[in-house]
Amino acid sequence: MTVSQEIKTLNEIEEDAAPFNNKVPAFDWGLNVIKNRGVTYFKGASLCFGFGLFVIYFMQNNFYPEFDLFGFGSLLVTSSVIGVFVTAYMAFGFAMPSIFWLGYFSDKGVREELGYALKTPEANKEFYNWRMKYCYFLPVTICLIAVIVTFSNTSEMYAYTLALVVVPVFLGIIFGIALAKKYRLPNGYAVQYVLTGSVSYIIATLVTAIFGLAAAKNLVSWDVVKNNNLAMVIAFLIGGLMVFITTISLQMRKGYVYMVSAIVGVIAMTLLNAWMTMPGAIVRNFGIGNYEAESVLVKDEMCKQLKSNKYLVDEGCALKNIHVVWAWGGSYSFRLTDGRQLKLDKESVGSIVAEKSVKKGRKNDILVEG
Repeated sequence: MTVSQEIKTLNEIEEDAAPFNNKVPAFDWGLNVIKNRGVTYFKGASLCFGFGLFVIYFMQNNFYPEFDLFGFGSLLVTSSVIGVFVTAYMAFGFAMPSIFWLGYFSDKGVREELGYALKTPEANKEFYNWRMKYCYFLPVTICLIAVIVTFSNTSEMYAYTLALVVVPVFLGIIFGIALAKKYRLPNGYAVQYVLTGSVSYIIATLVTAIFGLAAAKNLVSWDVVKNNNLAMVIAFLIGGLMVFITTISLQMRKGYVYMVSAIVGVIAMTLLNAWMTMPGAIVRNFGIGNYEAESVLVKDEMCKQLKSNKYLVDEGCALKNIHVVWAWGGSYSFRLTDGRQLKLDKESVGSIVAEKSVKKGRKNDILVEG
């Protein structure tokens, strides 16, 4: 049997030996639906997703604007693309450690060397399970424990460096030597695994730590957990679990990866409170609301009405230092400094002068002119 045949056998046996390779009926059904009607469903789902982001923003600000739905379509599509991209980016962040780690075993030279040692189906199966348990799950679990203990008990920078860098590198060396010794890999490939493993463990640790710190604040603010340290432990464990889940999904049947990653991305976005903050960010970046304005100039007739109702309108018929909630379509919405919300027809608004921070590089910027 040639080396190429042995490598081919390794690929085939890995697929059969994978402990996570069982069929999932729900995923198979989902893949079948996507295959047959994916384009149609994607078009409808993307519009619904984009509209949902705007609905969240409208509910947060207790108003619903008037606009032409057809003219609003481009905003819906763009917002859905942004939302999907952010969700995918989140999922990729959790998958990145295992993608980097699996890259080592996809290297042609590594596979050729393993092909000499793994000449039977039983050896292939044992190798597959051994590398998953002892070259990934065990070291990443140790890194996770180190991070939880460190961040829960100290705020010293040297301790963070130990947990986030030194421990993963040390584990990369240990398991690199173990892998090379067990499967008789040349020194060069042992060093290559030390580097790959160390970087993979560092990425997994950083992703978990960044997610955990952000999610812990939300768990406390939502009154889910009262104790800060307990919230941090829970958030770190959830982050580590999602790193493991994405690693498992990469070992599953083709197609399952995307569905599992999408679920992980949605969960991460929820725990990071992104669904509540992203709509406002999208509206602000589109320049159609959620920004501070130095002044909003209203037309004469509306100016008289506002003055009669005791709104603070200056002699030039301008509302000063006002928050623009929405400035697109047939009706605009503003929040005054006293907390009151003011809704005006587009024809009643002359211009909106944004604050300097809205458009960098220019002192003032007239964003909307009636």
